[in-house]
Amino acid sequence: MNTTLIAPDLKINNPCRIELRFSKHNEVREFFVESDDCSLKELIVKTLERAKNSKSQLLIEIEDTLRQNAQKSLELFSLYKEVLSYFSPNQLMAIDTENTLCRCFGVSRSEVAALIERGASDALTVTNLSKAAGGCGSCLSDIIPMFKTSREEKVIPAVSFNAFKKDMVAGKRPYQFLLEDIYPLAEKLGGISIEGLIGHHLYIIGDEEAMSSKEFVSQITAQDSELSIFFI
Repeated sequence: MNTTLIAPDLKINNPCRIELRFSKHNEVREFFVESDDCSLKELIVKTLERAKNSKSQLLIEIEDTLRQNAQKSLELFSLYKEVLSYFSPNQLMAIDTENTLCRCFGVSRSEVAALIERGASDALTVTNLSKAAGGCGSCLSDIIPMFKTSREEKVIPAVSFNAFKKDMVAGKRPYQFLLEDIYPLAEKLGGISIEGLIGHHLYIIGDEEAMSSKEFVSQITAQDSELSIFFI
């Protein structure tokens, strides 16, 4: 398997100043964090310390911290998006992108392409037929562009996918809940833009006081009482 280096040194200024240096083996070699928010700084430092000697765990550790700290959810989500903009899920997991598409079930890119050529019209069909993206769901962001005219390609943000296989939201995998419930309802009600779903934290852009937003929150949270919705 060919290992793709995740990135050169990374500098982030949102939500605080962070500098990361990586080894050639994709490990977080050293880091620097500066913030006026002491509690946020402490959270991020602890998160980076957990990832420091663990290959390709940076996003996973940020997600884990985000899940456990709802009071800092918006700041951590901002950091998550910033990091995600530098690294693709495939790079983080050191996947050989020329061959293996789904690491969880060992499905190749050529297998997925063959299913699409034979008539699979959307990502869920591909998952049902091959199990690709049926585990952590991170490779869905690579499958979607293979559909030149698919609806999902236009609406699903990569930030929606997390690396926790144990996650179930409303009895479904997160990406499945997005496709089947969240996006259709947001489109029906209007005035809402979906930014991401990390565990049971759903991030949206919209007017929190608008009737459409209140109806959206009411219907979505009714499907899973543990779901928390954050307006950005």
